[in-house]
Amino acid sequence: MLWMSFAQFGLGIHHVQAELAHQALHTLTIVEIKSFISASLFKDFELALDQYIIYRNLIRLSQSEYQDIHLAIKDDIYDSFFQRKSVQTLVDINSIALVSVDVIKEEVIQWIN
Repeated sequence: MLWMSFAQFGLGIHHVQAELAHQALHTLTIVEIKSFISASLFKDFELALDQYIIYRNLIRLSQSEYQDIHLAIKDDIYDSFFQRKSVQTLVDINSIALVSVDVIKEEVIQWIN
């Protein structure tokens, strides 16, 4: 069950935390939604990366029922910006789990670990 509104992206809301029950793993996952709407996509990425790492560490420290955190991004941002070698390298180094979403169809395109 997914508790997030993909309309959040279109409204320019910078981020919203949402929870979902990840069906395949039967664990609770936190999804951090990022819109990447500023003039500098790399600046948006820098902020998202910092927040993701902080949230992931807090989850680990809390030993709560939440096991995962994913960074949700628009599919077009994933298909363009996140395909850059430098961005892919930073995602890999920092073990960032991603979710690519189609905001028009309001559906998850791909879970990327």
